[in-house]
Amino acid sequence: VAATSGLVAAWIGDFAHLGTREVMDDLFSDGPLREADNGRLHRHSRWDQRTGGVGASLAYFCLFTYFFSACCIGLPASNGLVTPSFAIGAGIGRLAGEGFRRAAVLLG
Repeated sequence: VAATSGLVAAWIGDFAHLGTREVMDDLFSDGPLREADNGRLHRHSRWDQRTGGVGASLAYFCLFTYFFSACCIGLPASNGLVTPSFAIGAGIGRLAGEGFRRAAVLLG
């Protein structure tokens, strides 16, 4: 699971290499997830560098976290469900927020 997770993280983007705390800080920041527009993002986040922009990165993050959390549930090692659940919820909420932000810019 760890090797597959590492390979997929390398393909997804730089934000997938961050720890949960850094990702949560980015997802709960009040500015956009673009480095040029938000100086409070982690310096290695690069949420907007992927083809498809921030929305694609957030969707990949949610799917990646969900899939590998589900894989790790059945392992005989100690792991948690609370933190990945918060991360998935924060990612989905941020994805919805970014969608609303984009709609507001386009409509107004």
